[in-house]
Amino acid sequence: MIGDSREGQVVLIAHSRGGSVVRFALERLRQRFGPGWTFHALTAGAPHLGTQVFRRIGHRWAGLAALVGAVRKLGESWLNGEQLARLVILERGLAYEVPAGFHDVEPSSVLRMAHGKPHELPDGMWLWGSAWGPAAAHPVEDGLWHWLVEDIGGAEVGGDGLVARESALAGRVGDAIAHDASPVFHTHYFMHEPTREQMARVLAQLLAS
Repeated sequence: MIGDSREGQVVLIAHSRGGSVVRFALERLRQRFGPGWTFHALTAGAPHLGTQVFRRIGHRWAGLAALVGAVRKLGESWLNGEQLARLVILERGLAYEVPAGFHDVEPSSVLRMAHGKPHELPDGMWLWGSAWGPAAAHPVEDGLWHWLVEDIGGAEVGGDGLVARESALAGRVGDAIAHDASPVFHTHYFMHEPTREQMARVLAQLLAS
């Protein structure tokens, strides 16, 4: 994209873990390509302060794998070979460890990579985060929502399902660069019209400057 050009502007739009990559890549890109190039980033649902959701979901999966294994052993005498094979595949799939790269988004890893200052972001970033339900999106009691989503499902109840709003906004409230997209679910930022319009306005301003 940059090729042999000595100057220009790049705006990176990143989602989820991609936003974490962009956050730590901005300064490296600026150093690599020099003052003729400007780099900005728009991130949606990025765990800038980290998230424990993958570890929690991994624990849930491990528990479910044990449950599936118990069911398989109980059913060995009456299930057919194909059914047993499917249970074995499901058990093994659930038991797999969370991919190593996703440990990079845990709070302790973010703290390390940010040299102990995870709230400090490089200049030129705009952030979108969300709190998903229950009041705005799901007609259930708040306590029941926490139990179903966080305790049983292992998801991030204080955020968009995977990343807490506070983490996605790097702890910023009412900041010009931090935008609340609530009640958007983690995978739906770019399908949410108000959020898309906000991003389009920022993008247009940056490219026009």
